[in-house]
Amino acid sequence: MQKKRLGSLFAVAICTTAILTPTVADPAAVTEVSCPWFISGGATIRQIDAGFRFNGAHTPGINWLNYVNRHSGLGDVGLYGGGPGTVTYNDGFVGPHDGSNPGYGTGSAHGYVDSADQISAHSVGDIANGNRNRIVSFHTDAFGYTSSQDQYIVDVSDSETAVGPFVALGYKLRNTDNLTVNLVAGWGFVHTDHESGSHDVARLLVTERHTEYTYDYDYIANPALPLQIPGDVSGPNEIILHDPDNVFGGLGPDYSPARQRSSTRNSTVAILRAVSQANLEVNLHEIPIG
Repeated sequence: MQKKRLGSLFAVAICTTAILTPTVADPAAVTEVSCPWFISGGATIRQIDAGFRFNGAHTPGINWLNYVNRHSGLGDVGLYGGGPGTVTYNDGFVGPHDGSNPGYGTGSAHGYVDSADQISAHSVGDIANGNRNRIVSFHTDAFGYTSSQDQYIVDVSDSETAVGPFVALGYKLRNTDNLTVNLVAGWGFVHTDHESGSHDVARLLVTERHTEYTYDYDYIANPALPLQIPGDVSGPNEIILHDPDNVFGGLGPDYSPARQRSSTRNSTVAILRAVSQANLEVNLHEIPIG
């Protein structure tokens, strides 16, 4: 903090004079004795410069876990590959064949879908007997979160000019035509208020990594099927294939084993800031002596 005196004292001297009355021995004599003390007063003007420094390096790590709505998912659950286990997805499941179509062999499976949007046309088109070639898709998600924090150093200044009272008490040490020597002690006061304003000293970014997994199975069905969705997509006149090479002698090259794909996107889901501000109240008392 710096102070600057912008104005000087303007004062009015106050003093008394003692008059000695004539004496009996010399009735004509009249003597004036000047008072050596004097009082002066006025106003003082001061400019106060205040400086603030905010150091974000002293900011503790921001606990973002309480401020971000985090998602959870099944993750990569994989494909059904035969056997007794069932693979569960966000929108259905695939598991062992239910026995309604035993002639298709170990390469077939039983499934359940939540939405007709999961069934799409197959690139090979429909087959000669009127059955439709389709692809049935299932989905899962995985989520991960990371954070990064930046810290800043911020310097701010604020200047205020104030006017306050000033008084002084002086004593005349010597007062001649050629030389005047005074001893003076004074007191002055000014008051200022300073504000830094609000400033970011740290910023934390939370990034969400969202991976979407898609699991595709070839699917053959009678044109009237499936009859109900949500519902089964495996029965006497329909079949999900997880391995077309292992169903009644193989279906040929037009069909593919079950496969999966994924896509990932990163997005900023939260920006958290640490903000600092400061106020400074200055009461300046001056006591000059000279």
